[in-house]
Amino acid sequence: MTYDPNDPRRPVVQETGGMSAGAMAGIALALLLFLGVMFWAFTGGDRQTATTGSPPATTGQRAPAPAPAPAPAPERAPAPAPAPKAQ
Repeated sequence: MTYDPNDPRRPVVQETGGMSAGAMAGIALALLLFLGVMFWAFTGGDRQTATTGSPPATTGQRAPAPAPAPAPAPERAPAPAPAPKAQ
């Protein structure tokens, strides 16, 4: 008995229409890389590097405001001149 690849009685093996394992691994790696870059980009928080002076005070923890200066005393009008005496 010889091997005949064109024998009609031979069972037909269907080829898979999918991707190879290397292609699937490449897609998985690209997806992981993309998700990693997106995670890094959106979870960076505040990336300000320049100093902005003192940080803002938190509620209830800053120093109390200084007392206002006392108001100046109101000026009084000068007293009227005395009336001349009748003689």
